[in-house]
Parts: sequence; structure tokens; C-alpha cells
Amino acid sequence: MLVLKLISISMDYQDGMTGKKSKHAVSELPSILEYCGYLGGMNGIMVGPHFYYDDYTRYASGTGEYANLGTQKFPRRALPALKALGTGILCAGLFAFATKTVPRSAIIFSKEDMSFFKRFTLSFLANMGYRSRFYFAWHLSESAYILSGFGFDGYEEDGKTATWTKAINAPIADIELNPSAASVVTRWNCHTGQWLRTYVYERVGGRGFWPVLVTQIISGVWHGMTTGYVLFFFNSAILIHCSRVIYRIQKEYLPKKYLAVSNEVHRVHTLFNLNYVAGSYAAGNVYKCLGWFASLYYLGHIEMLTIILVGTIFFPRKHPKRKAAAPASQDEKKKA
Repeated sequence: MLVLKLISISMDYQDGMTGKKSKHAVSELPSILEYCGYLGGMNGIMVGPHFYYDDYTRYASGTGEYANLGTQKFPRRALPALKALGTGILCAGLFAFATKTVPRSAIIFSKEDMSFFKRFTLSFLANMGYRSRFYFAWHLSESAYILSGFGFDGYEEDGKTATWTKAINAPIADIELNPSAASVVTRWNCHTGQWLRTYVYERVGGRGFWPVLVTQIISGVWHGMTTGYVLFFFNSAILIHCSRVIYRIQKEYLPKKYLAVSNEVHRVHTLFNLNYVAGSYAAGNVYKCLGWFASLYYLGHIEMLTIILVGTIFFPRKHPKRKAAAPASQDEKKKA
């Protein structure tokens, strides 16, 4: 988290000094006290969520959305904070239960001759239990962010219901039941995802698979220089691109009446492949990664690459038709 903050404040200051129009650019170098306050202050210093320096300065100075902080006009925080805390405690219980019942490494890297269905089902439960420890930590941080008031991000359209977007780092339903892998990565550890988009993806430039691959590889290096992490994020880049191909086919080729059915098929594809690539996240070396993929007959890679090839060859991107230019008037012809 300190690395994320260090890079973001450096690049935001660089943007401000060079005149680059970016959302979080700052034009003044922070003092030592302000800098240390940004790095060490606030909640979630170990696990996030990440926040930007300009958000921190508005909070510290009581300006912008925090102008009413400490007064009766500021939204009530007790109920949403308790809700986040309760969810975190439930996730901690799930993690404790799953760790004892279906230990992740014992399932994924077991040499036992399991059927495909049994191995996949047990690994899915084990990975869900493993994810719950992150849900616990992030919901604990969320409750602290809300209590401090820092998670406040304005009101909904009704002007009365407060939103705590800055505090939320992993909405569970949006992750576990999402039909699109490309959307899942924006919800899982979403503030770090925003950091990657702001400082990597948008600055790499281009479109398609390349910026996604660079972003995911940098994410893997940030997590740790192990084969398991790098392979996980490399494969997740393929999965994200595959999901985008599916979405494009749904949007440009399928009739709307089949959208609900195709969404469910997309959801099954996402659940299977997220669990499939997650096995490499737990591995420490390339041999364990390949052993895990081989135990599932490389079906995830075969399916994803097949979808990308079929979608690219038989369902190419439809370019919108350009509107024909209106004929020039007599006055315009004379001017020409």
C-alpha cells in the first residue's frame, strides 16, 4: 500500500508540474507532515483500500465533500459501519471453516486421483474460502473508513441517501455472481484496480489485449516476483480479453431476446475460469502451476483461446457506419 501511495503522489505531482490534465493532479509539493500523514494516516494501511492524495487533503482540511464533517449535517455512519463489520465477521468465520474443511493447497496440489468434477468442486469451495479472508480484511477497513467519515462520496440521485464508495473495496455479490470476468476485476480490490487503470492502463495507450496484458503483468510483479503470481495475472489478462470478446458478440450479433440466456452462459464461463486461473495464484513455482492446469486437462486455456479465435475470425468487430456528409449549400460552394 505504501508503494501504491508513493507512486500515485509522485505521478500526480508530475502531472501538476507538467500541466497534464489528470483528475488527481496536484501542483504543490506536500510538506513532510502532509506526506507522512498521507502515507501513514487513515485506515487500511496494510490491506487498503488505496486512496488519492487530493482526497486525503480535502478530508484533512474539511473541504469539498467533507465540509460538513463533525456537524449534524454529515451523514450518519453507525448503521452502514456495523453492516460492513458484520459482513467481515461472517467472512472470517467462513475462512476459518473452509481452511479446516477444504484446505486450499491440499486440494489444488493433491496427487490423489480425483475425478474432474470432484477436484473442480473442492477447489472452487477452497478458493471461495481463501477469498473470504480478503473480504474480512477489506470489510473491516470499510467499517473504519465509514466511521471516520472518509468513505463518504456524496449522495445518490435522491439527494438524501449517502454513498460510501471510497470505503468499499470488494462488493461480494458483484464479484461472486458477476457474469463478466472483465467486470469482476473492476470490483475485486477495486481501488487498487482504479490505481492500475489510472497509472498504468491509461498511460500505456492503445486498445485491445496489449494494455490489459501490461497492466496485469505489473499487478503480478507488485504482488511478488513469483512464477505463480505472474502466471495468474498473465492468464487473467487472457480471461479478461476473452470476456470482452463474448460481450462484443452478445452486443453486436445476438438478438436481445437471447441476452438473459447468454448472460447465464457467460456467468458459468466466468466462474469456471476464475477458479481455473486462481490455482496458479496459490502456487510457488511453475511446476505446481502446470500440475494444476494439467489436472483439469488445460480445459480453461483451450476454452478461452477457442472463444478468442472464433470470436476474432467469425465475429469481427462491427464498425459503426459513417453518416454521409450533407451536400454543401450554394453559399458554402461560393465560399469554397
